[in-house]
Amino acid sequence: MPEVTWEVSGGGEQSPPTKKKMVFLTPIKITDNMDDNQKTFFTNYNNMQKELIKAGLMESK
Repeated sequence: MPEVTWEVSGGGEQSPPTKKKMVFLTPIKITDNMDDNQKTFFTNYNNMQKELIKAGLMESK
């Protein structure tokens, strides 16, 4: 196999990427009149929202 040589041809200093946080939405209240699929979906949604806030990827309010 031939030897591969890498060469940097130019470019300046790069600025760090900007991270825009997602907008906070109120967690969805799980109610008794929801079917099982809706309850599962909204439970997962609320849990994902908590993780995004914890990771600093979503505004907290």
